[in-house]
Amino acid sequence: MQDKLVEILLYVLVSVVALFLLVAVLDWLLPEAAPLGDWADTALAVVTILAILVGGLFAAVKLELFRDFEPHLTITHSINHRRVGGSYVHIDVTVELCNSSKVKVDLLKGFLVLQSISPATDEEIEEIYDEAFLGEYVEDFSWPVLEEEIREWGEGELTIEPGEVHREVLEFIIANEIQTVQVYTFYYNPRVSEELTGWSMGTVYDIIH
Repeated sequence: MQDKLVEILLYVLVSVVALFLLVAVLDWLLPEAAPLGDWADTALAVVTILAILVGGLFAAVKLELFRDFEPHLTITHSINHRRVGGSYVHIDVTVELCNSSKVKVDLLKGFLVLQSISPATDEEIEEIYDEAFLGEYVEDFSWPVLEEEIREWGEGELTIEPGEVHREVLEFIIANEIQTVQVYTFYYNPRVSEELTGWSMGTVYDIIH
């Protein structure tokens, strides 16, 4: 989005400079035409102001001077567990969403995934490792999914003001054999239309009985 805006500003800046040069050339070629001279002086003043404004806006975007006004969330996890019954473990996850930006954050959708890391066989580990390095870029390890929780809110239902913290508590029951899990959370940025653009956090947790 920012690259597109920079491209548009470049086109506008080039157009303004071209108009400035055209007016200057006409004024130089036809200095005796008084009406044209008055018009040219006015046009030069307007074009100069436009060039300054567009140039300043271009510099602001290029130097990311508006970055402070972009929404941002800092995510932290607090995880606890306890044995229940003879074969299960109860896990509670507290997700803290801190608005660390200078603007409010309106959330519409997010999700939490609970994944199993251990126990796993050597063959399973090797397959997960190979899948992460298949493409041009290194992907996250695709650990087996134990549970997935999708969170959705209506327009204006969840607004986090600057400096505020929103907490969510989620509970899971897993098999007693699981030794290590990963909690991964992701919250979509409603200001950006691209898929999977937002804020995320992953935490590995060892279940010590």
